[in-house]
Amino acid sequence: MFVEFVALIFLSDLKKVMQEKKLFQRYTMQGLLDELDVIECYQRPGHDLQFGEIKKRQLELYTALDVPLQPRYNLAGNLVVCKIKRKHSLPEPM
Repeated sequence: MFVEFVALIFLSDLKKVMQEKKLFQRYTMQGLLDELDVIECYQRPGHDLQFGEIKKRQLELYTALDVPLQPRYNLAGNLVVCKIKRKHSLPEPM
């Protein structure tokens, strides 16, 4: 029940940001979540949180949602990995 409450807070905040940024003109809330859901995320012990390849449209969504990213490019200049700037790291697996 607590998890559902936290999820409701998250969705309420997301709805507010989507309204402020006028993202409902292009996306439904489920569509926006689906667009961002396909991004792979991983963290190795002792390293920062890493994201896999991010499409331009996904990067635009992160920017619109004010999520600070540190882009990484390959030699051809294509975006291949993004790292989110975080104050706290994920807990180590037990």
